[in-house]
Amino acid sequence: MNKNKNTDTNSNNNEPPENIVKEGQSLIDEKKFAEALSFINNHLTDYPKSITFNNFLGLLALSDNNFDDAKVYFDKAFEYGSDIKVYNNNLSIIYSTIGSNFFDNEDYKSALNNFLLAIKQGPLNPLINYINVHKCYRKLDDFEAAEMVLFDAVNIVPNSFIIYYHLFEMEMERGQYDKALNYANKSYELSSNFDDSFNKLPLLIKYSKLLRAFGLITESIKVYLKAYLIDPGSKLIATDITFLYLDINDFKSAYKYIQLAHDIDPDNRLINSLKYFIEYKLNNIDTITELSAIATNNPNYNLPYQYIAEIYFDKQEYMNSFLHYKKLGNSFYYHAIRTLLHLDDQDTLINYYDESLGFNHRNASINSIAATLLDIDINNSFLNEPLSFIYNSKSSVLFKDSLIDDVKEEIVNFFDDNDYVKDSNIDGLLNCSQTLGNFFLLGSNNIIDLKEIISKEIDKYFNSSQKPKCIFFNDWTDKYKVIGKFLKLDTESQISGVHHDEGWVTGIINLSSGDPIDISLSENILDNNIVNLPEKTISIDKGQMIFFPSSLCYKKKKSSHQDNNLIIFYVIPETVKSNFND
Repeated sequence: MNKNKNTDTNSNNNEPPENIVKEGQSLIDEKKFAEALSFINNHLTDYPKSITFNNFLGLLALSDNNFDDAKVYFDKAFEYGSDIKVYNNNLSIIYSTIGSNFFDNEDYKSALNNFLLAIKQGPLNPLINYINVHKCYRKLDDFEAAEMVLFDAVNIVPNSFIIYYHLFEMEMERGQYDKALNYANKSYELSSNFDDSFNKLPLLIKYSKLLRAFGLITESIKVYLKAYLIDPGSKLIATDITFLYLDINDFKSAYKYIQLAHDIDPDNRLINSLKYFIEYKLNNIDTITELSAIATNNPNYNLPYQYIAEIYFDKQEYMNSFLHYKKLGNSFYYHAIRTLLHLDDQDTLINYYDESLGFNHRNASINSIAATLLDIDINNSFLNEPLSFIYNSKSSVLFKDSLIDDVKEEIVNFFDDNDYVKDSNIDGLLNCSQTLGNFFLLGSNNIIDLKEIISKEIDKYFNSSQKPKCIFFNDWTDKYKVIGKFLKLDTESQISGVHHDEGWVTGIINLSSGDPIDISLSENILDNNIVNLPEKTISIDKGQMIFFPSSLCYKKKKSSHQDNNLIIFYVIPETVKSNFND
């Protein structure tokens, strides 16, 4: 509730003593409006021309949306000598309150008109009204006006982190992530000068998540830890920090924060599932019994089954792993078939095998291997001849050396050494390191040019030649996302059997000069000799790009060469959700 500084230049006898004013103000601040009204009316007979009491009554009328009565009381206060600035501020509050009511009822045009009137009155603190006008323009999809009104606000309150926070939110809404990051950086920098910690929490949390989306994991953790210091009782913050540490396989730190979350909410099923899974990863403790209990008590909750299946798979208990993946439904069909391929159990494999689930980006290779083992003839070239769907740009010059060099320099400068995951077992890397997140969120001209070239070639790929009828091609859309990682290949580097089960199309670009890099492609996602599968090796020169269905896996054999850099990207239709998306 607004506090009004009132002066009476005519007679101090018109104003109540300070202790009465403080008590009335306290009741209003505590939103004890009925008590406040009774208190003021009890004293009003003694001070009928009190500026303070009439302003108080105007504010109380506003709390009941009695705008006409509020105006009457404010007019009386002005008549009795209220300062013109206070009077105009009170009128501004009337328009602002009316605007808020319209906004809550989704009448954004009427809300906008009233917020603009509120600014016109010359409020003592205009920032909130500028922000409200900005929000209305955003709701009306007028982002240019929304941006301009906050630029006007910067001229009035140049060091407000709140202004840049709302610009950051707007650019996130528009999908302009590079601009969003710049505004978030500015807001974060300015917020360090303010002690109002809880107002900074939304900024810290959203800023951290944006940093994570770019792959700036170390900085994301630093920001989230500041949020945790502000609100150490938040299980959500502690759990999010846990996921960040899991991104970089730091199970020790992940366990610290999931334990803190567990102390806050010991009965939470997500927290307990994470806790027991991390205990297994960190100390090789068998936590299947504990995870099974969570699954039993939460019949429709799949996460414990997923973790149990992973643990059994690590322990090479493939039948138990299969049975738990099977409970997770078709979304884990790939994992279930993978476990069965490690067993000499043709009956179980043929009973679970589903030909229709093999015609998409995720399951094609695993289904083709299963069909080979089961001697099933699949009449589809996408499954029978997947290596024929590899695209090789060697015959055409797509990237100029200057663009490749500029892109490489920009990515190297953007990420710190701590932002790379080194020798990740998950991605089969040896003497390699890679970024997380999606560097294509960067909005520089170089990255945009690179992305446009990739998009044009992807369009050619899907539109050229005759394609077999299957989900992979039939469900492809004109709108898609490109998610990119940057790989550093040290001497003696090796990549073994990487399969992007999120992607529909996977691509590789060589950013370095020197000897070509040999990439082998095949369906052998198990990386063993379980079946005799054809393999194709492609030498990629600097600036050359290949891409292929993500159902294929790619490998790079261990070899001596100078340090090298690759871009690995995968592409998915916009209707498909990605962990590395915004």
